[in-house]
Amino acid sequence: MRQPKCRSPLLIQNPQKLKEAKCPACGFLNPIPEEEAPTQLQTRQPTELGWLIVKDEQTATQTFVLTMGVNVIGRQSNLSPSTHMIVTNDEFMSRPHCTLTVRIGIQGNIEYLLQDGAAQHDGTWKLSRNGTYLNGEEQRLSEFDCLYLSDGDIIQIGVTKLVLKTPALAQSVQKAYRQVEDMDYGRTVIGFKTP
Repeated sequence: MRQPKCRSPLLIQNPQKLKEAKCPACGFLNPIPEEEAPTQLQTRQPTELGWLIVKDEQTATQTFVLTMGVNVIGRQSNLSPSTHMIVTNDEFMSRPHCTLTVRIGIQGNIEYLLQDGAAQHDGTWKLSRNGTYLNGEEQRLSEFDCLYLSDGDIIQIGVTKLVLKTPALAQSVQKAYRQVEDMDYGRTVIGFKTP
């Protein structure tokens, strides 16, 4: 239970010790029902929040499961690992290349936000060398862009393309994979400098 206009999720770790929990977003005091066992007082979300599937003429198909929060995507590397590392010979892809943030929106829906680059260990933000492109557009994402994505959007990092699939339109990874396999290849933006 929470204030009707507030959609902030609450995680109660020790309900036996609390009679109420204050929402960090709106300040509403939420009563804790005594009969409930330790639980998460929020709408249950699917365990898999979406998938990124490589759909490219040059790189083998690979599927990555998106998790809540920050998902960093890039070329496979032991020195500078990403959350999702693509096995590829794409020399135009940075090791951490772009960031896809998965979060719960105000309406309780799952949102996907794309940015070029990734946070570094020292807290600074480093852009990719050759940019991140969306749906074959010639204009790369700027350092200020944070774009909302939809199911079927095609992200290009280096010359490799990935398709976003969501549980709303593909209820399982198998269905997501089949839907992507049935798609035509997206347009590849070309014109990068050799690293």
